[in-house]
Amino acid sequence: MGATDTERRAQQQKLAMRLKLVTVALGLVGVLLLAAAIILRYKIPYIFSDSYFYGYANGEHTFYEEPNEFLKQFLWGFSVFTVIAWAMCYKILWYFWNVCTQIGKDNSFSAENAKSFHRMANTGFAIAILYAIKLAFYAGRMLLLKESYFGAVISGGLACGLIGLFLVLFLLFGIICEALSKLIKNAYEIKAENDLTI
Repeated sequence: MGATDTERRAQQQKLAMRLKLVTVALGLVGVLLLAAAIILRYKIPYIFSDSYFYGYANGEHTFYEEPNEFLKQFLWGFSVFTVIAWAMCYKILWYFWNVCTQIGKDNSFSAENAKSFHRMANTGFAIAILYAIKLAFYAGRMLLLKESYFGAVISGGLACGLIGLFLVLFLLFGIICEALSKLIKNAYEIKAENDLTI
């Protein structure tokens, strides 16, 4: 094995290590985001309550007594959707970890990486479907509860808008991962043909 091959492998291993560090960092950020989502889930009914708005107008900031009942009902089950999506995101990180491992073995264009990206795409599409169900669930609930209070309507609308944004992002993520899967598979097949020709 020549010096250039050794250098290339060392570079691939360094790249793989950096990507794994990014994966770990994303995993830690995911824990913080889940904690923030859970905290917000319990704060929103109070922040958008009548007592908070009236208290804020009068210079008072004690809003822990009367949570908005509409938002308490509206946000029921929100945490369940969030935890399921969070767990599926960690599944994507696990597949990406496998991609990093293959890169470290100087096997970037491999059948394993094509499969990993395909699985990442499928998981991304599954999360997008979950968010579509979540959007239908909460948009329908918002209409059924028929709340006229502006704080509740605004916060409910913002929640639905955020859900729609995540739906689009995971859909795009799935499309990009599927395209990368096909690209890697094609490169792997070309490489295998070239190896057979040699």
